[in-house]
Amino acid sequence: MGLPKWEGVVEGVSPVAARRHSQHAARSAPATAAAPVPAAAAAAAAPPAAVTFAAVAAGAPGLEDMAEGGAADLETQRSDIAALLKTALRKGDTWYLVDSRWFKQWKKYVGFDSWDKYQMGDQNVYPGPIDNSGLLKDGDCQSLKEHLIDELDYILLPTEGWNKLVSWYTLLEGQEPIARKVVEQGMFVKHCKVEVYLTELKLCENGNMNNVVTRRFSKADTIDTIEKEIRKTFSIPDEKETRLWNKYMSNTFEPLNKPDSTIQDAGLYQGQVLVIEQKNEDGTWPRGPSAPKSQSVLPENT
Repeated sequence: MGLPKWEGVVEGVSPVAARRHSQHAARSAPATAAAPVPAAAAAAAAPPAAVTFAAVAAGAPGLEDMAEGGAADLETQRSDIAALLKTALRKGDTWYLVDSRWFKQWKKYVGFDSWDKYQMGDQNVYPGPIDNSGLLKDGDCQSLKEHLIDELDYILLPTEGWNKLVSWYTLLEGQEPIARKVVEQGMFVKHCKVEVYLTELKLCENGNMNNVVTRRFSKADTIDTIEKEIRKTFSIPDEKETRLWNKYMSNTFEPLNKPDSTIQDAGLYQGQVLVIEQKNEDGTWPRGPSAPKSQSVLPENT
């Protein structure tokens, strides 16, 4: 009846290609075959393969998104992430942790490895939103379980790779990205490493050292960054002048007066107590005048 032939159409063909195929076939048909076809008859003659494609596309998030210009096609996803996994570490860059269980599922879905090709695009292995719950302590969206191992428990992705995955699959509701900085390590031979476990510091005010707040920082964070966080934590006005002290177990205090020094440079360690001191209204300091290298503990409110 002059209708386009559909026998060659397969499920993976795009709607655009199918439409072009129809137009080409219609132009190629003899003029005598252009007799009008009743709508009911045309509907009855609708090609089964085309219906199959529509049904598959409607039920497959990957295919539907690709057709609408949303998620990248699976081959593009695979090649993009494979290339970004080879990104060299550079000091100061941000990388992101992804739970290995989710990532392995994603690899199956996109046919990342040769042995996963047979499952490529299979909705039974569709990974869903990125889920990092396996890396986190219960009830804490930022505190990692202890003793996690790179590539066994998690994989690391540079910012561009993380952003791509989130744009394609989103992040599970209620979770936050686990972002970590690249730091330089080694005294003589320097090498870069993603700082997976942050340094936990205990923060308090000079006038109330019993009220301790715990915060996590990168070794690459500066003393200035820490002081700003403490001021924010204890709602200290911007115009108020402050000093920062390192409090040791021996009840001695050391001034942290180099704002550009990093946590690593300053030798701060896990669980270190830092005390912020506010200048008195009369211009004096509770802990005394300009501080020497270190000093013994003084009364809190002198």
